[in-house]
Amino acid sequence: MHDLKLVRVIYIDEAGSSKEEPVFTWASIVIKDSIWLKIERDATKIVETMVPEKLRPEFEFHAYDIFSGNNRWADWRNRDGKALRFHILKEFVSLIPKYSLTVTECSWLKSQESRPDEIIGMLQGMAFSICIDFVERWFGQHAKRDVGMLIADEQGRPHDESLYKLEIRRSRKFGRFMGTLSQLQHIVDTIHFASSQESIGLQLADACAFFIKRHHMGKAKDEAAQFYEIFRPLIYQATVIDSTGKP
Repeated sequence: MHDLKLVRVIYIDEAGSSKEEPVFTWASIVIKDSIWLKIERDATKIVETMVPEKLRPEFEFHAYDIFSGNNRWADWRNRDGKALRFHILKEFVSLIPKYSLTVTECSWLKSQESRPDEIIGMLQGMAFSICIDFVERWFGQHAKRDVGMLIADEQGRPHDESLYKLEIRRSRKFGRFMGTLSQLQHIVDTIHFASSQESIGLQLADACAFFIKRHHMGKAKDEAAQFYEIFRPLIYQATVIDSTGKP
């Protein structure tokens, strides 16, 4: 194990944290160091050639806003604007199959019952641990000599970030949930939190989480399905837990 090399970055983000949302999702995406700059260049080209000029300063591929036409995209809600928004999303999400990026996810199907914040936090944390466990399994099967660093979108809640850091430190020493989840051997250091606006990797993870969440919502004729199908074959492992935390 001494010849392991740091050659990958794992980006992870969540969707559906609002209590009104019926599904909560953690999704991760693994990017090899040798292709990171290529992805950044491709994303920059999308911005420079497709995004309206007045939106380019501090632009972020935020899947919810672009898909729904919200916030900065409010002036692009007509038919032509929607076509542009969907074209931008398609080009961005297509970077995942273009570079064969690995995706993992764990979603929690919420019940309609009101739950204490402590239970909500526990179930969201469980989904996080399972998603990371899938990443560890992928390394064990496909990149045994590689290690990676874990980067998540800023949570805005220092207490929650501390809990996730504690979980990663503990998981590097012990298996979790009575041995059902792997001890982390390929994820080094701790989990680092960064602004998604400054990270293309986090923006890709955000898109995965958003469209996976929409997939699990199961809406009939959901226009989001076309974007989910772009990267669905790249999902290495996925699961859904119910309102009690059971798969």
